Amino acid sequence: FNHLNFKRMRNITFYLLFITGIFLVQCQNSAEESAGMSTKQEAVEEAKREAETQKIAIEQKKLESLIAEKFPDSKIIVEDLAGDNNHYSVAIESSVFNGLSRIQQHQLVYQSLDGLMDAELHAMQLKTKGTT
Repeated sequence: FNHLNFKRMRNITFYLLFITGIFLVQCQNSAEESAGMSTKQEAVEEAKREAETQKIAIEQKKLESLIAEKFPDSKIIVEDLAGDNNHYSVAIESSVFNGLSRIQQHQLVYQSLDGLMDAELHAMQLKTKGTT
């Protein structure tokens, strides 16, 4: 090795150490941001849970009568799945659904609920079919 090769090797070594230092700082910052993001996500999830619990529950009888009013002469079965007046299974067999796709049938039911899915009703499993 001559004197110039030694200087080049030393400069390259310092450069690599410098780049490695920058990389380590970026990794540390990224880890800190990820930890903060997790905390933010947890806060958002908690806010969603609180909003859900503040919804006013709808009684099974009220839901049944509302659906029966909109779909007279239909076979309607409403079951409270969790016993909390918030999670229902609803099955409707009606001649109104004859000739309609499943999506159209479900759209009719949701429209008939007059916004209850947004306010009082948290979850509803829906089964519909025509009479033919």
